[in-house]
Amino acid sequence: MFNKKKKKEKSEAKAVVAPLVMAPPAAEAPDKEGAAMTKTVMVTSGIPVTTGPAPTGSVPPAAVPTMAVPPAATPTGVAPTVAVPAVAPTVALPTAAAPMAVAPTAAAAPTIAMPPAAAPMAPAPTLVVPTVAAPAMFGQVMIGNAHHIGSRDSQQDSFAISDISNRELFERKGVFCVMADGMGGLPGGAAISNMATQIMLNMFIEDEVAQTPEEFLLRMLISTNDQILLNMAGYEKGGATVVAVIVHAGKMYWISVGDSRIYLIRGGALLQINREHTYAVELDERAAHGAITWEAALGDPQRKALTSYLGMENIEKIDRNNQPVQLLPHDRVLLMSDGVFNALSDEEIMATMAADPHESAFLLEKAVLDKAMPYQDNFTAIILKIL
Repeated sequence: MFNKKKKKEKSEAKAVVAPLVMAPPAAEAPDKEGAAMTKTVMVTSGIPVTTGPAPTGSVPPAAVPTMAVPPAATPTGVAPTVAVPAVAPTVALPTAAAPMAVAPTAAAAPTIAMPPAAAPMAPAPTLVVPTVAAPAMFGQVMIGNAHHIGSRDSQQDSFAISDISNRELFERKGVFCVMADGMGGLPGGAAISNMATQIMLNMFIEDEVAQTPEEFLLRMLISTNDQILLNMAGYEKGGATVVAVIVHAGKMYWISVGDSRIYLIRGGALLQINREHTYAVELDERAAHGAITWEAALGDPQRKALTSYLGMENIEKIDRNNQPVQLLPHDRVLLMSDGVFNALSDEEIMATMAADPHESAFLLEKAVLDKAMPYQDNFTAIILKIL
């Protein structure tokens, strides 16, 4: 288990928001430090999970759910953790009539954010650029992103998005988005983050797919970890979280390791669809069975420590869906690092989502920076909207 170590305080200007790309508790949370744990657990938003795969949830038509932590009152029981790979069921979502295809509005090449592993990023102004629509297939896809160094000395987040202006790739495989968050304070954090996004994007583009998208994502992740272990053999420790999605023909497929998040926004509701792999789940389980108090569980300094991440010899926990999530027009899919949801509440995140994706990304970045948190972590978000 690892915690991100806090990097030195340093204010940085906004990073560039590129054309196709790439852009809860509300208070600041400690990062993942390099301290190993032998127990492996997972948690979703600080709430004890139930037995088996992730629960099926439906998105309410309006109200925005919050990510509440367990109350001090008598909790319910918590089931043991899920073995690798933990396959989460598809979130039950309402169906809709097939959307009409819309012609593309523009075209552009993809951008891969590959920050250096050591030296601090040079300050750069944030640019708001037009979002590019994908070729007609399942309506249109619009993408925006926020990507900022925060007050840290180096950038350990990275992200990549496939070229949605490539009609042949888009129609054959859809659009692929991936975001990784390197474990701060460890020698290989930034390097592993960069390798993860590069390797997974290259596999998405180049590999001939003879599998379902769900199986393809799992193969990409396992192969990526194998290559990371091979290339990072000289480092003492290192790791990164990763979240990735494929959106194809109106359906979403996803996979995650670590504590970065994937959200679905529909009808004014914000729903986290993946589970986080942190020590908090074991603490909550012990509290639920009376072994420790809820105060002790919620106040443990190691609560946010990772129990699964890229860079492990054997990835302890993998969260993914085994059935696609049917997307509807106006749905949004968000991928984000903990630098966003540790700074902003669900309500504050939702307040930035009314605009188009590129503007939403700008507003999200501004909302995080306006907090002026002294140890603001690197933060990254990818916003994908179905029109």
